[in-house]
Amino acid sequence: MSAESPARSEPASATQKRGGIFFGYWIVAAGFAFSAVNGGLYFYGFGAFFKTITEELGTSRAVLSGAFSLARLEGGLIGPVEGWAVDRFGPRKVLYVGIPIMAIGFRGPSATG
Repeated sequence: MSAESPARSEPASATQKRGGIFFGYWIVAAGFAFSAVNGGLYFYGFGAFFKTITEELGTSRAVLSGAFSLARLEGGLIGPVEGWAVDRFGPRKVLYVGIPIMAIGFRGPSATG
């Protein structure tokens, strides 16, 4: 092998910057924006809508607080399982399962039943 030809060739995208901002920084910025909106509206903004939600649903403050607490507990318990699944199967396959489950959760109870 000559000194001019490398032993292994890497894709140009891995070794060269094409100009502009590195794509990974866009991913970080999107994740930051999503976390800021999620945290601001769901975790910290919940209290602003608390009274309105209890009046609209006709429920007590204890029931609504319990539901919110259970949602937080569920998120904490499922986190290690999600991490294992992403490591084992990859993020794409986990999303193929998770997005339909999330859609079913957003659908809520049937209005006819």
